[in-house]
Amino acid sequence: MLISRLTNAAGDELNDLEPGFEHTRWPLANLFEYIQQAVEAIAVVRPELFTVSRTVRLQPGRQQRIPEDFSQLFDVSNNVDAQGNVTTPVLPGSYNLSRNFYQITCDEGAGAVSSFNVDASSPRTFSVIPTANEYPAQYVQIRGQLKIDPIASVAQQLDFPGGDIGKYYNAILDWVLYRSFMKDTESQSSLARAVQHYKAFYQFLGVKEKVDRANRADRSTDPRKVMDNESDI
Repeated sequence: MLISRLTNAAGDELNDLEPGFEHTRWPLANLFEYIQQAVEAIAVVRPELFTVSRTVRLQPGRQQRIPEDFSQLFDVSNNVDAQGNVTTPVLPGSYNLSRNFYQITCDEGAGAVSSFNVDASSPRTFSVIPTANEYPAQYVQIRGQLKIDPIASVAQQLDFPGGDIGKYYNAILDWVLYRSFMKDTESQSSLARAVQHYKAFYQFLGVKEKVDRANRADRSTDPRKVMDNESDI
């Protein structure tokens, strides 16, 4: 999905597409920020949309780093041979137990990975057991969540690697309009529309707590107080 599809739709809803003065009241930089917020909020509720599997080569040693474009690691599932075939499974282990055990046990050159563990204090690294060799090269299949690329251009393509982004078009637009109408501090009707778009966004995602918050804002004499800090994910 092109970002321009979302910015044009938002500009149309906001009556901010006058020829020669497009996106004057709500600049593109603001709309990019709101689209980014929407995608980040969706990622929290639907992490599977940003989850991919990948074969990676292990670095020599026990400690490994997740790929730079991953935000977090979910699993190391299998060993992979030099031809790319998935082979023996890798099981999750306890970081503290394995650390204590391998302080007194040498596991150099022991072959295929049998287990992995992640230290919660260092989430961008994981350890493999036994220690990975430099030669021959060792490969494993990992599964993790991708980072979300910054939104910076109307020509940018937005995709969900783990699902159909088209199904989330209306939800993303709802968030953009919610944030946009919240910016219109002089209009009570804009505030009411903001609450409705916020509610629609979280109804689609099935987040009852947020929908209840929108309902409270609907009933409040000052909805803005109820919605304070809702620009933050």
